[in-house]
Amino acid sequence: MPVPWTVVRDNPVAWGYRWDLEGWAPGGFLSAFTVIRDPSLDLPEKEELFRPEIDYPETAAQYAYYVRQIEFNRSIPAGWVRGRFKVLQWMATNAFQIPMASRLEVYSPGPGEKRPARVFTLTATGFAPEPAFTVRPPVLGSTTRVADYRYKRWNDRRIFKYAEYSLDPGQAWPTDHDPALLAQADAWMKHGRPYTNFIGKRQWFAWSLLAVLLIPALLMWIRSKHNEKNRK
Repeated sequence: MPVPWTVVRDNPVAWGYRWDLEGWAPGGFLSAFTVIRDPSLDLPEKEELFRPEIDYPETAAQYAYYVRQIEFNRSIPAGWVRGRFKVLQWMATNAFQIPMASRLEVYSPGPGEKRPARVFTLTATGFAPEPAFTVRPPVLGSTTRVADYRYKRWNDRRIFKYAEYSLDPGQAWPTDHDPALLAQADAWMKHGRPYTNFIGKRQWFAWSLLAVLLIPALLMWIRSKHNEKNRK
């Protein structure tokens, strides 16, 4: 699970952290957790770039930025605390305990850094019970352009990042198996622009550079051997 207080689409450092859960209150609410650096959760570089939540880099500059971020994240030692959350106040009702005040501390890596870089507090003044809770998409007040990541697809050649469409106010949100959007994804996977294999290009460039450096030296060595043979 990525760190939830960052934008994960272009942030490779949202991964590589372990969540230590510190107890549940009656009723199912989490009472506290700590987010800790855990190198065992790191993936190889290519797999890091292909995490479903990540937007694969479009340019060499963006790829270089991703790599720097990944290398920075891996330089953070195991056990470093990135965040702490704790419920500070509860309200008991029937067989439940409901959190009324909580605190999230977010830390930035740095030598000897002990204080949180950011602190978030959440306080409730009351609660209203409902028979059921359903997560619903937002209500739109104007025509909105949507990038729907539910349709993300990829293979060894192409990446379909998301389905694109517009919604007008009052128009129903499509399901995750809308025929038109599935067709959009299928068409891209067959005929869309192939993604750039930056890792492969980097390896090709390294071998090309090595050849450029070695060939002149090899030619000089052959020439010296040829001249030495002629002198004999």
